[in-house]
Amino acid sequence: MKVKLLVILLLVFFQSWGKKKKKSVLLTNGYNRIGFYIEPAFRFNIKNHRGKIGLRYYTFDNFFEKNTIGLAAAYDYKFDGKNDKTFFYTGVSTAFFKENKSTAQVYLTELMLTNGVGVNFFKRFSFFYQLGLGVALNKSILTNIGETTKNQYYNYEMALGLAYHFGGKSK
Repeated sequence: MKVKLLVILLLVFFQSWGKKKKKSVLLTNGYNRIGFYIEPAFRFNIKNHRGKIGLRYYTFDNFFEKNTIGLAAAYDYKFDGKNDKTFFYTGVSTAFFKENKSTAQVYLTELMLTNGVGVNFFKRFSFFYQLGLGVALNKSILTNIGETTKNQYYNYEMALGLAYHFGGKSK
């Protein structure tokens, strides 16, 4: 029920955002300390400021017992190259997960500083490569005794992605 409500609210928000703003859909594949992930996302641009919201799904990982989908969000600032074919961006990203394991409730939060480079092609597509460095925060609540443990560790990220741009002016 909560997921349906979240999806409806996101659709209403993005539909009402305005037709003049440039928007993109992205598919990113990456690897970090948790494991391999796939992240479909929606990005909106206001000049060179870009916000992104999507879902992150770990395929092969070292953390989750079950297939767990988390919410991912990011902000970055894009610098265009001289000919608008290439670009560089720097920003922050986060992802949130909750899993009910057999003996514990586990919460995972990823916080990253990101940098990426990319190239635009066919007017509405771009390909990008991203590196990130940050922390992963883990909180576990043991269900049988109610004890809480917290762990923090460094995290890294390498990702490749493809974006399709629509709305607004295309370059």
